[in-house]
Amino acid sequence: MTIDASPNHVNGRIYAEDEDESRALSKLMEIGKMLKRAAPDQFARVLEREWRNHIVDALCAGNITPDQVRGHLILAAGGRASCLGVLDEFLAREFPEPRSIDEARIALSFTDAAYRTGDEPEELIKRLLPKDGVTMIGGQSGAGKTFVLVAMTLALVTGQPFLGYPVRERVGVIVVAAEGAGTISARFEAARRYAGIAEPLEKLPIGIIRRPPDLDTPEAVRQLIGDVKILAAEMQRKYGVRVGVLAIDTIASAFSIVNENDNSEAAAICKQMSGMSAELQMAIIPVHHFGKAQEQGLRGASAWRANVDHAISVTAERDAVTGTVTARALNVMKSRIGEEGPLCAFELKPQTLGQNRYGEDIITCAIENSGPAPTKESKKLPNARSDRQFNKAFDDVVIARGKDKRVRGDGPIRRMVPVEDVRKEFMRRYISGSPDGRGSKARMAWKRALNRALDGGAFSAEVDPKTDIEMIWDLMDMLPFEDGIPSCETASHTSQM
Repeated sequence: MTIDASPNHVNGRIYAEDEDESRALSKLMEIGKMLKRAAPDQFARVLEREWRNHIVDALCAGNITPDQVRGHLILAAGGRASCLGVLDEFLAREFPEPRSIDEARIALSFTDAAYRTGDEPEELIKRLLPKDGVTMIGGQSGAGKTFVLVAMTLALVTGQPFLGYPVRERVGVIVVAAEGAGTISARFEAARRYAGIAEPLEKLPIGIIRRPPDLDTPEAVRQLIGDVKILAAEMQRKYGVRVGVLAIDTIASAFSIVNENDNSEAAAICKQMSGMSAELQMAIIPVHHFGKAQEQGLRGASAWRANVDHAISVTAERDAVTGTVTARALNVMKSRIGEEGPLCAFELKPQTLGQNRYGEDIITCAIENSGPAPTKESKKLPNARSDRQFNKAFDDVVIARGKDKRVRGDGPIRRMVPVEDVRKEFMRRYISGSPDGRGSKARMAWKRALNRALDGGAFSAEVDPKTDIEMIWDLMDMLPFEDGIPSCETASHTSQM
């Protein structure tokens, strides 16, 4: 409707709004008549159709009120019992009653900000394992991830310390053996014997899911949650201890993952596991592989680390030619309950369990604390001249579009920019000097420059949990250096990636 531009245009605007309300009420009355004529078995279908096509828009525009909608729909039901039943469910869904103050406080765990003794996060194992949430164990192939999980399980079910770290609460454990189900019992038996545990495994509150469902749909996850609840209740009755941990070995084998590098897919799976923890009231321990290079951390998307509550890394030095593995160590790579960093070194001790059908020894391993975690020499910062293009690209982007953000949501404030913006600027600047074009050469140069920037310790990066965007920042609290070498103070910074 055209609004008159005269001094009375306000009245014109009000008249337009009144006309809209009048049209909306007329349409609502028309819908009421239509519902009155509808057969009882068609009432729900017509109601849903008219709600979607007409009523919602009028409500959102403020042209009709919820009370007007309720009144007309109740009249339309006309006292028909079946229609009133459908209508009651519909109105309860679309116009839910607001919670009371007490209900809202309980539902949201709403309190003041005062610190009180006991507010600290509860733990199952000191520094290593929170009582709830998702704690990921990650490591290279052959580093000993599953051996660590087995030893941790035995510590939890017996109450004995794990590699010297005290167990806060003795609990039962259910292991989803999606990978290596055929060897898991032998590993438990070797660890039991090595730890000197007198009780046989069948007397300990450990459950193994040897044929897990393919967790490819929300329905499959809900089915697993329901089954685990039943199994956990039976275990508690049998062993007299609550089941406090559900371990998943491994994520890649248990969940249907289309693309491990997709941050949205990784975040969705982490959200599912968080929901499992809340529903089951258990800590969830998924096991995940590292990438080809240990320094890259968890394989695939950066959202794996960003979306779990706690992460433990199992690291080692592996000879690419002989396959020999040395310098195994356990580290806290992400924590919301304490200090991050190295925990201890450990070794795999071979254990002979007996002989197989061919008269050969059955050998597996148990882990043993072998002292402090090995230290690595600090990596040099990237050469300023060879990475000039990266530094200039970052410089231009941070000046133009940099934003102050807190590291990990609660850390120090740093001037951050999206990694993708730096990449685009780097690619714009890149000159290959090749007649064949610069596409693949530029992409390889960018990848090398980014890895040097992060591995060298001059820059750090993380996924912003609110936007799911990879952000990068300068660890020197100044614009990237152009010439010469950084100061000793700069060199003391290390990358958080």
